[in-house]
Amino acid sequence: MVKDEYAGPGSSGPFYLTACNGRLYFRAFDATNGSELWCSDGTETGTVLVKDIYPGTSSSFPSYLECMGTKIYFSARDFTATTGTGNELWCSDGTATGTVLVKDIQVGTLSSSPLYLAANPAGTAIYFAANDGTNGTELWSTDGTATGLVDAATVVREAEEKRAAAKARMERLGDDASGRFAAAVVRDKATGRILTAEEVATREAALEAARAPKERERPIWATGVAQAKQIAEGRAALAEEATNPFARSDIDPRLDAAMREAERFGDPMAYLARRRTERTGVGDIVLPSVVEGISEEALRKSGFRIPQEVPAHSWMRRGVGAAPNRYGIRPGRHWDGVDRSTGFEQELFKTRNQVRARDHGA
Repeated sequence: MVKDEYAGPGSSGPFYLTACNGRLYFRAFDATNGSELWCSDGTETGTVLVKDIYPGTSSSFPSYLECMGTKIYFSARDFTATTGTGNELWCSDGTATGTVLVKDIQVGTLSSSPLYLAANPAGTAIYFAANDGTNGTELWSTDGTATGLVDAATVVREAEEKRAAAKARMERLGDDASGRFAAAVVRDKATGRILTAEEVATREAALEAARAPKERERPIWATGVAQAKQIAEGRAALAEEATNPFARSDIDPRLDAAMREAERFGDPMAYLARRRTERTGVGDIVLPSVVEGISEEALRKSGFRIPQEVPAHSWMRRGVGAAPNRYGIRPGRHWDGVDRSTGFEQELFKTRNQVRARDHGA
């Protein structure tokens, strides 16, 4: 703790801590002076009351502290019977004699109540809101002196005059000096070279094309490779059928071959016909490819990476029998013949057989 301004268990309640000219200014309370302006250099002996603006135990309540130059500006109230000025704008250099009223904006004990003090970046003026009793609460500014304090109308008028003067000064300049009507210069970021209008247009077109949403290419397997193949084969068959004559011989070889190759659900001899068509050559197994007739480039772009040949580790080449399952679905060509199941299917068939045997025996 730097200092116990309000000695004992009571609180001084430091508020509006603001650094200015090497000191810290703040509002604090003690039983003798009320809430007044204090300052500190960071030591106990250097933490002192600046001035009792509202004499006695009454409080001036310094508020909205703002630093400009070497002085601190704030609003404070003084309702002393004969000399009181109400709540007005004050400034201080850190001494009692240097803590003075800037101006009694609303004369007498009536208050202009300065609010929201803020210094400009150049540190030459303080801006704040105040009520002079005539124009209501408006924007005011001051350079720290009573004569330099002006109301909002003056601030607006001076700003307009400055803008008009700047505009007239620019109009007096030539086009070359002011840059008026000059074409925009675009440089290459890498080399700094000035780009021609054609190069700028080309780059802008490329950027627009890059920003444009691209239509997602539909993968070739989106509707199923086998289904797409069947659709294509069906269309080709219809096109071929359209070219055939209406009158045909007793047995059409092409139609007869198609009928022989067709697989029918529940055909008990279908597996024998499949074995004849699957084996060609000596010991070789050839299965129909689901991607036959489809462009390899289209498959590659779509991410289709499933090989269609029967691999060497396949159960078909190894002569391993496929374990039965409740759905009657045979394993694919890439199964290596190793049963990695939990044994549920075997137990299922075993239980079914036991139930059938029991029912048959009964």
